[in-house]
Amino acid sequence: MWWSFLLLLGINSVTSEIKRNNYYLNIDNNNKLIDIKSNESFDHIDLSGLNIKAISRSVFDNFQNTKSIDLSNNSFAKLPEFIFTNLTKLETLKLSNNNFDKFENTFVGLDNLKTLDISHNPLLHLRRSYFFGLTKNTNIITEGNNFYTLSTDLFENPFLRDTIDSSEITNDDDINDAIKADERYNSYSEITSDESLDSSINPSLKIKVCKNIKNILTSVEELFNNESLPDNCVLGKINHNSKELDLENLKLHKFTKNWYKLGNYPFSQISFASNDITELTPELLNDLPSSIKTISLIYNKITKINNSTIENNHIKKILLGFNELHEIQENAFLNTKLIELFISDNKLDNLGFVKTLPSSIVSLNLGNNLFKNIPDNIFSNLGKLMFLPLYNNQLININEKAFEGLTSLLDLLLDNNKIEKIEPNAFSSLKSIKSINLHNNKIEILNDGLFKDLNPIDINLSRNKIKNITKYTFDGLSSSSLRDLYLNSNEIENIEAESFVKVPRRILDLGNNKIKKIIPGVFNLRYLKELHLENNLLTTIDGDSYIGLPKLRHLYLSSNKIGNIKKGSMKYLRSIFTISLASNPIGQFNNGDLYGLPKTKGHYLDIHGTSVKCIQGGLFDDA
Repeated sequence: MWWSFLLLLGINSVTSEIKRNNYYLNIDNNNKLIDIKSNESFDHIDLSGLNIKAISRSVFDNFQNTKSIDLSNNSFAKLPEFIFTNLTKLETLKLSNNNFDKFENTFVGLDNLKTLDISHNPLLHLRRSYFFGLTKNTNIITEGNNFYTLSTDLFENPFLRDTIDSSEITNDDDINDAIKADERYNSYSEITSDESLDSSINPSLKIKVCKNIKNILTSVEELFNNESLPDNCVLGKINHNSKELDLENLKLHKFTKNWYKLGNYPFSQISFASNDITELTPELLNDLPSSIKTISLIYNKITKINNSTIENNHIKKILLGFNELHEIQENAFLNTKLIELFISDNKLDNLGFVKTLPSSIVSLNLGNNLFKNIPDNIFSNLGKLMFLPLYNNQLININEKAFEGLTSLLDLLLDNNKIEKIEPNAFSSLKSIKSINLHNNKIEILNDGLFKDLNPIDINLSRNKIKNITKYTFDGLSSSSLRDLYLNSNEIENIEAESFVKVPRRILDLGNNKIKKIIPGVFNLRYLKELHLENNLLTTIDGDSYIGLPKLRHLYLSSNKIGNIKKGSMKYLRSIFTISLASNPIGQFNNGDLYGLPKTKGHYLDIHGTSVKCIQGGLFDDA
């Protein structure tokens, strides 16, 4: 048969000829347009609605004078590269309602194109060089697309050597900041390191844990190989890596004297977690050998610690979190040399016991209790204290001498309280402070110079009720130290000029406030890397709003009310890497709107949820 002969010749498709207007279309059985036959030239070629899936590279070679081509409502996923190169007089090109998700050298040669319609395609990202060949005279219709990103090199020549991707460059300032952040813990690690015996615990060691019928622990001792386990005893658990003796979940209530009989073995920790212990007694802790450094009593039922109960100079860390403590008497820990005391998640409401804590304390966790105030000078004896978590309490006011004497403090955690007022010099003693966390309080006013002469790495003031920022609010902060400043989720409406000068150096978060406008001169932050302004009330991007941010790399403006971008407003953002404009009512990008942004590989704008309907070809030009 004739068709078998064609197959032998390698011809496996059949074309059909369709007449449209005054030309004939040859379309094969794979819905590929092979050529267009006509003895005439046309201003307009209509190829819409034919379910065409592919097209030959040379289809338009004989139509150099054509001004309009309609390829809409087909099934194209891609077009051959340089397909329109000879159509130098083309003014309108319709590619809407197809399956395009990218373009590669599609528009080269279209110097006179005025309208490109790519609406209603599955384009998610406008990537590098997709629009190479288009000029500022081209209006690109994009309605009905759900774009996520728009690359700043969208119109760039793909054949030029790629510029260095600045996302891969590590900035010296970033390295230095990271070093500073790590250094603050070095001295703490040295102080709290376990100096117990280097010798390991015999891996074959077995331990019997014995208690009486009233769940009183009577002994913890070695179980020898030829010995059977008594009825009132259970096998003890050993964590050899941490040298911990695990006495958890045994329903222990009390202890007899001299219950610990493993003095020959270098255990450094004992965990009594999740038992039924209701009080600390001399029998529990005072007869332990010097190798024991850490005691965990978390998740018990301890309600009170009496004075002078604990007399042990060897124990360095006691964990008492998640009990039912409502009182710790003064002098309770006087006869110890503790370095760490963990008493969070209890029911304490009085800090009186703190003034008699040993001066050796380096870390004191008081979080998630019921403290309502901090008495003056209560911490004055703790000159070595580095970490002070006071989160999740009921603090209302911070007095001027609340933290007097804490000259070594590194981290102060005051988040999730009810703080309304902080007196002007409340932090003046914190000469070593690196982190202040005031997240989720009720602060309305920040006294001018509250942080003066401090050297913190980060300050968190998010989720408060702050309304105004003045040029004196952060006056006096060390310009070489403050890295991150969080003011998000407040009620900030106004920011004075010169409010942020030199600090912070890395992140400034002003997101989720009520800011309507950024006036010129607000920022003079030479080293800032990230600026968050998302979820505010900004309506436009003004030309001089972002002067003073020469090294800014990430600008977040999502979920505002930005409807337009004033020409030249981006020209000062020469180092920017990403800009988020997501979920703003931006309907069009005009020529010159994004002029000044670096057209470098990897740089992009997040435009998800903006409903952009038109992009002009010169949006990155000095139009």
